[in-house]
Amino acid sequence: MPGVFAIPQSANFPDINFNVFSEFIQETFGSNISLATVLALLFTLTENPEQVIATRWIKSLARAVLWRFKDNTKSLFKEREFPTQQHQQMLEISNKLNYFAKLMGLTPYTKSGKFKQKLLPISHESIKAVHVFVQLLHYYADYECFKEGQEWKQCYLNTAHFLKIGKSIWIDHNFSKSVLNGIYNFYASAIYPIL
Repeated sequence: MPGVFAIPQSANFPDINFNVFSEFIQETFGSNISLATVLALLFTLTENPEQVIATRWIKSLARAVLWRFKDNTKSLFKEREFPTQQHQQMLEISNKLNYFAKLMGLTPYTKSGKFKQKLLPISHESIKAVHVFVQLLHYYADYECFKEGQEWKQCYLNTAHFLKIGKSIWIDHNFSKSVLNGIYNFYASAIYPIL
């Protein structure tokens, strides 16, 4: 009986202990690096796993990273580590990105240097944001309800930001003024035609 094997289309997002990750970032880049910069570097590596291990590519990536963070290049280096020559900066960033990729397990080689397997694209499924949609069921922007005795009454608000027209259409003050002015002008021109 022939068998069918499914090859995964993507690899899991790197599973690394936060303390190890944080310590690596501080030791490699310094304590002044921003979260945005760290995330940009992390996602740059995880979105290009098949190319991370190529030496020429990592140097090109280092050049691109230096250009991307040109206004804040010093944040990619620890204090007193900042090279003055651009070529040296590129080599230092190449090494840092290479160590970063290895820490994240983004290499097709074992620690002894033997080829394991080709890297698959990284899935971002495990780090998807959680979205919450709140539905306001009893929101009335044009009036308030109050209880008078046993009966609920409505009090229309002149200060409401929105006005409900029909069953489910809401408009703001500017739109309602424009519509009313348009109707008034149309009506006025129909009654008093220009002679």
